[in-house]
Amino acid sequence: MAIPMHAIPSRVEGIELGPLGVEVEILRESHGLLYPWARLLSETSFAVIIAVLGWTYLRDRRTSYVLATTVVGTLVVTVVLKGLIGEPRPFVLHVVSPLTNPDEPYGSFPSGHTSRSFALAAAYHLERRDALTAILWIWAALVGCSRVVLGVHWPHDVIGGALVGITVAVATHRTARLWVRFLSIVDPLARGVRAWRWYVR
Repeated sequence: MAIPMHAIPSRVEGIELGPLGVEVEILRESHGLLYPWARLLSETSFAVIIAVLGWTYLRDRRTSYVLATTVVGTLVVTVVLKGLIGEPRPFVLHVVSPLTNPDEPYGSFPSGHTSRSFALAAAYHLERRDALTAILWIWAALVGCSRVVLGVHWPHDVIGGALVGITVAVATHRTARLWVRFLSIVDPLARGVRAWRWYVR
């Protein structure tokens, strides 16, 4: 598989190679930093999503449906982008060694953990905006950072993942609002038709 030119680091063992020198330095300086916590944060991705979906389902089913749709949509977009771009992870180019088991060596961009975490945070922010909102934003940012610390993603993978998650969340939120408006128009018409049919009988 061909390695995209933008994925080649700018400094490996002191040799200037391209535009990613800053990212290589970030990876090496942060590698293994607070490892137990970074590993724990990385593993909370799906657990937190399931917990928030369950909690919102008990309080507001519409919100839970929007959150679930956002997360699923983000997963689909992320998988498609990973397949199309095929960017090598840092350890493939021997920048750092991975501290966790990555899904595949050439699926670095965008970060899936980051995209779905930011998708949840953004979707919740758009739907509810309560005390949990800030916690979810901080959690999503920490999940993204943990992927760099663990050596399985470039910093730009995390930024890209965050943008993917936020974009899908905004698109889903707006689509849901349009759907509600559509139903508010169609439902009275449907009830009127049913009432007319009952009357003419």
